[in-house]
Amino acid sequence: MTQPATPLLDSNGDPIPAIPGRDPRGHKGTFGTVAVFGGCAHPPMVMLGAPVLAATAALRAGCGLARLVVPAPLAHGALALAPHCTVQPIACDLDHTYAPSEAARSVDHAAAGAGVLLVGPGLGVSEGASALTLRAIQQDNHIVILDADAINALASIPEVSRDFRAAAILTPHVGEFRRLASALNLPIDCEEPAQREHAALAMAQRLGCVVVLKGSATVVADALRTFTLDDPEPALGVGGSGDVLAGIIAGLASQYVKLEESGPLAALRAQHAALAGVNKGSAAQSATLSLFHSAVLGVLAHHRAARLWREQHESAPGGMLPQELCEQIPMSVNSLRRPSPATLC
Repeated sequence: MTQPATPLLDSNGDPIPAIPGRDPRGHKGTFGTVAVFGGCAHPPMVMLGAPVLAATAALRAGCGLARLVVPAPLAHGALALAPHCTVQPIACDLDHTYAPSEAARSVDHAAAGAGVLLVGPGLGVSEGASALTLRAIQQDNHIVILDADAINALASIPEVSRDFRAAAILTPHVGEFRRLASALNLPIDCEEPAQREHAALAMAQRLGCVVVLKGSATVVADALRTFTLDDPEPALGVGGSGDVLAGIIAGLASQYVKLEESGPLAALRAQHAALAGVNKGSAAQSATLSLFHSAVLGVLAHHRAARLWREQHESAPGGMLPQELCEQIPMSVNSLRRPSPATLC
């Protein structure tokens, strides 16, 4: 697979780091645990594939353990589809929607044993889903990734920015971004190419999080900078590819992001430390990523996984299944690992 000849840069002109090397003496406990909250058991829209894909992608990206937190009626199906995961059922009401109090408690239960909480794949829209999402964004000692219906739930929570305490990454597509931007009173056209970076940056600043605005040109932003991958990949135009992206980012964050380096001002602290010569080139520094960089590298690994699939299928522009995308993740992640701290070559 062809690698870029020069380092990739963010909007400030700083290079995107490579993924740190994997500790050969590590084990499942040292590579992090991701808990994926998702699935919907409420007819007529029963969904289970999305959280399974996200959890599988997290493991393919190198995390040590993955837990599926799903509606109780789907627990046995989740085990059958994903024997590589453990399953935590959430009690449901008689109509099979999440019981709000149980949904909120499930976050606390899962958070006791997981460093990264991924909320939203196939979650559906319900009062219980909103309660679950609200409890997740109030976690101040975990990394929280919000995708799909969790982002829609955010848009329905009054004055959501007041409750937002988590070190978080949001991964909206255009429709989800538009709904949340409207709720936050951010009148920005995220579909206008010239406005996409500004739109993602404005939302990241408003919520104090990282935003991955998905599309043919995907924009990653935190409060200080942006990165845009403008390299359309038609094979990714398939249901489930967004769940895989969220899982990759979760898997990388579980391994390499330290909470003290994940907030919106982490980049500024790192710049001050570099100017002062603090820990420059240290082993501890080289084994970590900021929340922003974990999102950027997740986007790159996702894109390269699709390219790897195309190389194996005579450059076919479509027809890839999301399960097949997951199979390419170990190679795409490895292609982004650090050969040296300066480039991705």
